[in-house]
Parts: sequence; structure tokens; C-alpha cells
Amino acid sequence: GGGRPPAPPPLPLRSEPRLVLQAVKQDPRAFALASPAARNDPILLREALRVGGGLAFNGASDDVRSDRDLVLQAVRSDGRALRGAFLTKHREDREVVSEAVRTHWRALEHAADDLRADREIVLEAVRQNWRALQWVPEQLCADREIMAEAVRQDPEALRWAAESLRADPALQQAALAAGRRMVGNPEAPTPRCTCGKYLM
Repeated sequence: GGGRPPAPPPLPLRSEPRLVLQAVKQDPRAFALASPAARNDPILLREALRVGGGLAFNGASDDVRSDRDLVLQAVRSDGRALRGAFLTKHREDREVVSEAVRTHWRALEHAADDLRADREIVLEAVRQNWRALQWVPEQLCADREIMAEAVRQDPEALRWAAESLRADPALQQAALAAGRRMVGNPEAPTPRCTCGKYLM
């Protein structure tokens, strides 16, 4: 959930693997409240990732978060764990970032700039959620396939298209169709980007 992480238990309990894993199963953020020794234990982290998911990774020690195999295991469970990768080189690692984006589009935010400009990675993120465009460089906002995928989800995405594409008849048609689907289904969520790229 999005609530506050649980209050830390007494230190002796935070060192007990069984209790740490029990807490992580309830809330993966609880791994950050484990004792320093527990947070520095790669074997315990592997088990925490198994029971609690990728976000447990963000609570591990810097040393453990520097291990590429553990980074990969974490992002394969939840791409948002890329945020916890301690070494810049893991955010520049195409395999790591591809795996992360495959499991969660928001991983794109934490990728190195050159991988945010990687067409295949960007297309995967945008297929999941058009709001990934907020981390996409301008040249890919001129890519017809990427923008068509975004506009099919929400006509608002057309505002992110490069100027050369905004008047494209096919994209405008897709935006109209997406708008009609939303009007026809008032229960459908209508995501809106809040990054302010086009706000005055």
C-alpha cells in the first residue's frame, strides 16, 4: 500500500530472519527496518525478494544493492526496484533496465539517459502506460509508433507529440477514438501527467 512503513521493532527482533521475512511479507518496505547485519545479508535479501517482492530491495545495504545479480532479481519482481540500484552502472546496463521496464513502466524514470532514448525500451514502457512519455527525449516524441501507442490510451498524450506529428491525421483519429471510449465508459480511469511539461 501507500501508507507509512511500520514502526521498527526492537533491534534483537530486527535481526531474526524469520521475523524480518514475516514483516516483509506484510510490507516489503519493512526490510529497511531490519538490523544492519540483516540488511547486509544477500541470502536474506533473496528470500525477502521472494516473499515480499522487488521493493524489499530498496531497504538493503549499499553493498548488497551493488550486486548485479540481486539487482536483476529485484527488478524482475518489480521494476521500480531500479530506483534502489546503488551503482550508476546498473542504471546504464541495458539488460537490467529492459527487465525493469518489462515489469513496471515507472522504471524508465531511473534509467540512464541513453537508455531512456532506447526506442525498444521506451515502446515497452509506453505500451504499459502512456505517462512514461514524461521521461522520453524529444526525438522519440516524433516517433509515430510510440505516439500512436500513447494516443490510443488517452487523447491527452497527443500534447506530448512532436510538433511535426500533432497534425498527423492518423494520430488525431486515434485520439478521437480514445476520447469516445472514455466518454462511453465513465468508470474508466483517465490518467493525467502532472510533470508540467506543457503547463504555463
